[in-house]
Amino acid sequence: MYASLHGNQAGRDNIVIVGIPPEQVAVLISASTQELQKHHAAELQTLGGQLGVTQNALASFFQILREQHVPLEKLPDTLATIAQRFREMQERLAALDPDDPATQALIEKARAELNVGHYDLADALLNQAEAAEQAAARQAEQLADRRWLNAAAVRAVRGEASLTRLNYLEAAAHFQAATEMTPTSAPTARGIYRRRWADALWIYGDRQGDNAALAQAIALHRQALTELPRAQQPQEWAGTQNNLGVALHTLGEREVGTARLAEAVAAHRAALEERTRECVPLDWARTQNNLGNALARLGEREVGTARLAEAVAAYRAALEELTRDLVPLGWATTQTNLGVALHTLGEREAGTARLAEAVAAHRAALEERTRERVPLDWAATQTNLGNALTTLGEREVGTARLAEAVAAHRAALEERTRECVPLDWAQTQLGLAITYRALQEETKAEAICQELRDADLGYQCD
Repeated sequence: MYASLHGNQAGRDNIVIVGIPPEQVAVLISASTQELQKHHAAELQTLGGQLGVTQNALASFFQILREQHVPLEKLPDTLATIAQRFREMQERLAALDPDDPATQALIEKARAELNVGHYDLADALLNQAEAAEQAAARQAEQLADRRWLNAAAVRAVRGEASLTRLNYLEAAAHFQAATEMTPTSAPTARGIYRRRWADALWIYGDRQGDNAALAQAIALHRQALTELPRAQQPQEWAGTQNNLGVALHTLGEREVGTARLAEAVAAHRAALEERTRECVPLDWARTQNNLGNALARLGEREVGTARLAEAVAAYRAALEELTRDLVPLGWATTQTNLGVALHTLGEREAGTARLAEAVAAHRAALEERTRERVPLDWAATQTNLGNALTTLGEREVGTARLAEAVAAHRAALEERTRECVPLDWAQTQLGLAITYRALQEETKAEAICQELRDADLGYQCD
């Protein structure tokens, strides 16, 4: 009955769009270029400033969102994701330094076309640049490795462009090609491209429910670890271990048993051997969060409380570096995860201390997970808060906590509508029904019985 855990972190934090609701983004997306320039100039300037991109790039993002039919409630987050990937792609493109002036000119042209949103033309230019590098590699044997490395780097940028456009399978194909054309003399580069290939498949498998893609991502991460040995590339090795753990966790949640989840725990623990707090504090904290996620899910499936207690410890450790001032939404995500783990632990222990801590963690998360900023995450945390309050209320005298739980679930349903997110809506309705049942048992109130009958959720008053 819980909202799912959030916050597996395989990369950098997303850009956050503040103060622009999904409906306003939808208006901008549906407007023509002339309408944007004439009626929405101020909004475009504000939005472009937040995202750190040009107006032309922003208009191209709107086209991507139209083509991909992104749901209304996901428009702001998806727009921010596209903008972040666009900037990362431009950074990688600017870092390319081919020896051939003609190839460099093609790359510069592609970069200019990307800045104005001409992705297909830019891809064609990058294809020419890649072909030029491949041709040069074949013609000059003594420069072959360097040329193939350049060609692979160009192909990898095409993969980044595909990620920017949310075309994950296309991105995976580009990273696969980059991996395969990288010479054996450059195992580090090949390992990094293989990891990016795996990451693209993980995103696709996670979002599309494709377990085969997840299994392939896991296998690729394991291969990448052989190309990024810990002794020579400790941080790359640790990053790959972290991402392997995330992929194992995602697949493990969908399978029966605990084998994948146990492997996820082991992968994150391995990553932490190099991702130390002293060396890379934020990466250490993100990996601690991911470790907490795997431990919490594993603890839910096992008897006892040991794994859940370890999860709580991991989340608390992460919060030492993922501070509210530094990464407010990352802090809130970890607070939510901590609250869910504390609730599960509290259900298995006597007393109310853990449950009270769970309530406090969810309330803390809502200070940053506001309805205006992240409406669906706000609703998920409201549901988790309602669940924790219900369990706490069942153990305390009186109905105050149960009344708070009803309010939390009802708040969540303002965003978790049946039309937009039917499974989440049903999950919150179930939590609300359980709370009503607890209230009815506590008070024997006829009004509560009537609400249960009206809700038609299958509960019968005694």
